[in-house]
Amino acid sequence: MNIREALPADNDELQKLQAKCPQGRTIIVSIVNTPDFFARAKAYRSYKIFVASEDDRIIGSAACAIRDGILNGKLNRIGYEFQYFTSSDCRGRGVAKQLHKQIEDYLSIQEVTLSYLLVMEGNLPAKRLFEGLGFKLHRSLVMTGLPIFKKMEVPSPGNIRPMAWEDLEILPGLLNQTWQGYDFYEPTSAQGLRKFISQTPGLGVENLLVLEKGSETLAFLGFCD
Repeated sequence: MNIREALPADNDELQKLQAKCPQGRTIIVSIVNTPDFFARAKAYRSYKIFVASEDDRIIGSAACAIRDGILNGKLNRIGYEFQYFTSSDCRGRGVAKQLHKQIEDYLSIQEVTLSYLLVMEGNLPAKRLFEGLGFKLHRSLVMTGLPIFKKMEVPSPGNIRPMAWEDLEILPGLLNQTWQGYDFYEPTSAQGLRKFISQTPGLGVENLLVLEKGSETLAFLGFCD
């Protein structure tokens, strides 16, 4: 088995393998990074994608990213591990463990303080794997959803509109004020927010919403790292 960094030429083969590796048991989620397999990782400033190959065939992959975040009130380098998947005919052979070792070696060289990952509820093989590798459950996250049956008029204290680039001078202050002191939060700036929006595939100002009343910006809603 050979572990190496993923190449752009691996795009199609990685997509096909990822499509065959759904997550979860009670709720089964199938994810395929398309049209660009690397798009998800590109949302981060610093990332690595590794593949495990055997006889010129990719049998598994895993990714990691590094960012600065608040941890116990101090700014630290934090590693995020994601997108682990292994070909069904190669499971139980230590493929994920080898990928994890490659990632941990890389994060260690980068002087990362802490590494974390998210595992879907019901994905018992993944839970057992990472618990055996030293990970401990920190908390459970509940993903809430609101089914929409028809268009409704919802009362609002102001005007809701798509974000404009001119809002960048105000929005970082709202974000920092709301999330300061929370673990994993990385204080942002107008320049940092602009860079994040620009480098994230598929994300634009039209996907971010601003609530304003008169000349005052009350709230900001959108996807942020």
